[in-house]
Amino acid sequence: MVAPGEKLSYPAALWALKSVVIDRLAIARVAENLGVSWHTANDAVLETGRRLLIADPNRLNGVRVLGVDEHVWRHTRWGNRYVTVVIDLTPVADGTGPARLLAMVPGRSKQTFITWLEAQTSAFRAAVEIVAMDGFTGYKTAAAETLPEATTVMDPFHVVTLAGQAVDKARQRIQQDTLGHRGRKGDQVVKQTTRNEIDYAASGFSGEEEAREYFDPMLAQAQDVPGYEQTMEYGETSAVEELVIDYSVADPSDLAELPGYEASDNMDVADYVSLEESRQLLLNSGFTEVE
Repeated sequence: MVAPGEKLSYPAALWALKSVVIDRLAIARVAENLGVSWHTANDAVLETGRRLLIADPNRLNGVRVLGVDEHVWRHTRWGNRYVTVVIDLTPVADGTGPARLLAMVPGRSKQTFITWLEAQTSAFRAAVEIVAMDGFTGYKTAAAETLPEATTVMDPFHVVTLAGQAVDKARQRIQQDTLGHRGRKGDQVVKQTTRNEIDYAASGFSGEEEAREYFDPMLAQAQDVPGYEQTMEYGETSAVEELVIDYSVADPSDLAELPGYEASDNMDVADYVSLEESRQLLLNSGFTEVE
């Protein structure tokens, strides 16, 4: 039986939800198996997920350690780019399992977090003992005002990030004091050509279709960036990415906005790309230098 206003039966919608959440199938594959359009399958997954997961009154029970952070959801120059991500870190703190995603709320502000907290029950707010976050004062103020009995802490990732930034600033200051300049002659990168082979299984993709759903939106966004050419050739078990960046044409601030582009924190105000700093960034990321 199909409920009024629905296009899929409840068992079919439940199967679709389990296929996406548990089996990590792509929506396109689910739609193909059900013989329906992509939008029909996607709507069924979203609606069933809201009803069984998000609307579950017991979903927020037992949350003692809360995590909050921002996430760049929309990689465009228009619209609201950020969402506030709320996570249950209690299983991590207790050593019983992974963190649980509780909510993704449009916006990044003190009021965004306050509004979400106030929408929960007083029992939920009273049970929260610790709130982990980044260094954004808006989240800290929201937690202090709405959860006055909870302890606010900075999460380990952002502690390490701040420490790395402090070391980087100290290195820059020492280099200026010692050498009197930021870089060396010949240090400027003019053009970069990269070829990467991406194994689907090693990258967590079920196959070519899921890889396309992940990478194609990034490729589409990069098409409008001057001096930046990125192509992807998909195979049965892996994809080959080719990337060419002409830094004499590309604007560093435009590159800093691209998803997956790794750069230093000052990329949005940089005048050029340093070869030595790029080398160090790759080494710090785990790559091996070959003579």
